[in-house]
Amino acid sequence: MPGRGAGEATPARPHGPAPPFLAPGALEESTDPIARQGVLRAPSAARPLARQAECSASALFPELDRWAPVLDSLGVPDAVRIQAALRTRVHGTSFQREILASGAIAEDVFYRALADSLGVRFLARVAPEDLVLEERQALALLRRGAGAAPLRMVDGEGQAVTIIATERMDALALRARLLASPELAARSRVAAPTSIRRALLCRARAGLSAIAVLGLFERLPHCSAVILANAWQGLLIGFGGFFALAAAVLAPLETLIALHGFLSLFFFGCILLRIMAMTVAAPPAPPPIAPLSARDLPVYSVLVALYREAGMVPQLLVALGRLQ
Repeated sequence: MPGRGAGEATPARPHGPAPPFLAPGALEESTDPIARQGVLRAPSAARPLARQAECSASALFPELDRWAPVLDSLGVPDAVRIQAALRTRVHGTSFQREILASGAIAEDVFYRALADSLGVRFLARVAPEDLVLEERQALALLRRGAGAAPLRMVDGEGQAVTIIATERMDALALRARLLASPELAARSRVAAPTSIRRALLCRARAGLSAIAVLGLFERLPHCSAVILANAWQGLLIGFGGFFALAAAVLAPLETLIALHGFLSLFFFGCILLRIMAMTVAAPPAPPPIAPLSARDLPVYSVLVALYREAGMVPQLLVALGRLQ
């Protein structure tokens, strides 16, 4: 047998008993030569860690368990659920509002799944004429927000039913209560907040129009433009106009000189005001903005004036969508 040179090393053989026989599926697919020699790897800890993370998230955010039946039926990923729960704590809003703001679920789809989970009927549209309330009550509900309070209505069959308040509801507790009382479940309905708000706006249209026209005048008359001038202002304007017209007829040159001097005073006053402002001008120091809860922010409308700019509408909608 040919011998080995002095510089060559003999490969070391593993000592101890030979590795046991392994079934073909016992080894993980790997390019590692050690694994191919039959050495077992430690079992993967991914699944226990995932279960541990899930338990930790449920302990930190109990709302995940409350809404789990609805979210499971819709196939919402765990990452989206946890992000919505985090935003709920930061913004001080409800979990369902944040899960809808994420864009992962459409509003109608979410509340239809909620109705199925509770075992009640879902209303795709709330007819304004079916609501049992007055105009002032509709205004009060709009101030509180759609879904913040239950609503009474008469359905198409003439039965008095209740639209469940979904803003701060506990889905698991309400489901248990409805299961324990089939009569209550038969008289309960679920509707999307958008459809509820649309119905309330229709019922309160006259009151909202009156508030828009006369609301400022009733609250702060001195800030409203309903009254252009009071009695004393009208009297002074009338006498001033009469005397100016009489002076222009009787002494036109003198009146023109006096008017020029009077207007020059206003002009020099503006110049003096700007000079004084330059002496004390400094960069503005805005006051710190205190953190606000999202529930305290008002619902507002954005009016965008477009004239011959139809091509800008898609970009504008994308930019406005980022404001969320």
